[in-house]
Amino acid sequence: LPMFNEDEAQNLSMFRAYDIRTQADRLDPKSSLRLIHAIARYAREHLRTNEIVLCRDTRLSGARFLQQAVETFAELGFQVWTNPTPVSTCHFYYCCMRSPQAAGIMYSASHNPGAYTGQKIVGPQVQPIAMDLGPAGGLRKIREFYRSGSTLDTIPGGSITCMDFLADYVAYSMHLAGVQPGGLQGLSILMDFLSGTAGMEFARAFKKSGACVVYRNLIPDGDFPAG
Repeated sequence: LPMFNEDEAQNLSMFRAYDIRTQADRLDPKSSLRLIHAIARYAREHLRTNEIVLCRDTRLSGARFLQQAVETFAELGFQVWTNPTPVSTCHFYYCCMRSPQAAGIMYSASHNPGAYTGQKIVGPQVQPIAMDLGPAGGLRKIREFYRSGSTLDTIPGGSITCMDFLADYVAYSMHLAGVQPGGLQGLSILMDFLSGTAGMEFARAFKKSGACVVYRNLIPDGDFPAG
């Protein structure tokens, strides 16, 4: 008989060097709840915050992970900031900049097949949290909390606030790029988004810039029919 491997049974291999990644069906509701408690404990005890930004991209599994996270973090007493619609990872980082006192989780698994899910985690001031990076070892401490199955006590004051910073994010990005409204007038561009999340952001920015753009696979689709 094969030897039972507790680490594999708990899917501890999902804790990678820079984030958390696994096939979505390996993170069932019970396991994902356990992971939320681990991250929540880390945020409260080591990041010293009771606020968190929660976003997701187009992946089909993202909606259920975000829904569970929004509800659970609020029940645990966190002030939750969320955009219920899909956003890009860069847009998520901008949302975290707008709430610098908060931690953040982006439900995404870019560069992995559509069946995967992942979590990019940041601390206050958009501090990256990775393996051995961040207070108390970052992801290593979160993995320790997850493995032990520790839970977090509820405190009063939890809330959910929906945010929409798309216009501000586009304006901020154009400012960083040094592109003025109408500044790309006469430039022709072909963009293919492969049914991912960033199409709306690019379409808004390049329309404002005056460029002539042909869009392919603009509409977000978690089945990723174009590959």
